[in-house]
Amino acid sequence: MTNITVFGQRPRTGIFQPPAAFAVRNDCKVGVWKIGDKQRLNGQVMQMSILRVHQMFGTLGNTQDAIWLQVWFVAGPDCEVNVPKNTVCMTYVKKQSLDNLYATVVQAMSGKDPGVGIFEARFSERSGNYGTYYVLDWTWREREDGAEVAQLEDIAAFLATEPAFFDQATSANLRCIDGWDSDQIQELIANAQTDRRLAAEREAALKQAA
Repeated sequence: MTNITVFGQRPRTGIFQPPAAFAVRNDCKVGVWKIGDKQRLNGQVMQMSILRVHQMFGTLGNTQDAIWLQVWFVAGPDCEVNVPKNTVCMTYVKKQSLDNLYATVVQAMSGKDPGVGIFEARFSERSGNYGTYYVLDWTWREREDGAEVAQLEDIAAFLATEPAFFDQATSANLRCIDGWDSDQIQELIANAQTDRRLAAEREAALKQAA
């Protein structure tokens, strides 16, 4: 059978990194995993091996001037969410979901290396002033079977190639703040809030003058 290669080829073994970031959205309004805005993925619990994280600041969707964690991961061999296997994926985590992840990492660090285990993220329902919403609750565990251990070897081989982790789609709206101290971050947030307030005042003045 004739093969026509247009977008490149996926390797038969090992970890595959797509040319563009394969973004998986955790939609905390409705508690589902998505590709884009409409394609819902089957499954609730995302099992993942986290490869790299970057702390970011900026605007995504309707959430303005927020701190995000850009999480690069490979889904576990037995992950129930139907993302491509052994493929580098990326998601953004914020607010309570981010606090929960950090707490899980600290707990896992007690004599363990979180990077060699499996993180599990599941949606948990909450209620607030604006109705029902969801956050990600996180757990961590050691690898349990041969497939999970074998995947770790593939991940180590992939990371040894020093791959780049860059999300071009959001580069205009998010700024990497890895290594910033709390004072620098607070100043950045304050400046962003001031800029947003001044922009709103200018827009209101233009409407009034029209």
